[in-house]
Amino acid sequence: MKNSPILRYFTVAIVHLIMYVLGVVLFPVYFALRKYRIFWWFLNDSEGNYISNTYGDYKYRMSRGFDYYNTNVFRKVYEAFIWLAIRNSHWNFRLQVLAPKQGPKFNIEILKNDTDPKTEGLTFCNYTIHGKQYAKYYISGYKYFRYSFSKPFMFGRMWNLHSGWGDTRWILKLRIFKN
Repeated sequence: MKNSPILRYFTVAIVHLIMYVLGVVLFPVYFALRKYRIFWWFLNDSEGNYISNTYGDYKYRMSRGFDYYNTNVFRKVYEAFIWLAIRNSHWNFRLQVLAPKQGPKFNIEILKNDTDPKTEGLTFCNYTIHGKQYAKYYISGYKYFRYSFSKPFMFGRMWNLHSGWGDTRWILKLRIFKN
């Protein structure tokens, strides 16, 4: 059973969904109880300081037009909700508990790789890498997979999908961006 990456992927997706809902539900008590150990699983404490951990890194805050020092409490709560409950709910749980095994990849099987520019088959497609990729591989006896594509959508936009496992976490990301 440990080498059934698709079944494991969907099981992890269900756990993510449960943790996501808990992150949203627990957000109202975040500021009052954030120092308790149970809430550590729901925090993003990898940014380096309180403002970045609670409201997003500097580049993200500037892209949203958010200035922590010159805004009201309602905007602060809203931005914290977007960063903590919507965007990064259960961040530490995701990176510590649900993370894939670490180590070298072996028995790599590239099933599809028609990217432009050409990649080795384990790099997710994005706004600069177009095409489709599908690969299976093992790490520490566990089988993993990656599937991604970027293709034209409509009105000069691109569809982009990442699924499977990245180097440090489970991934399911669907984006639409300008071509």
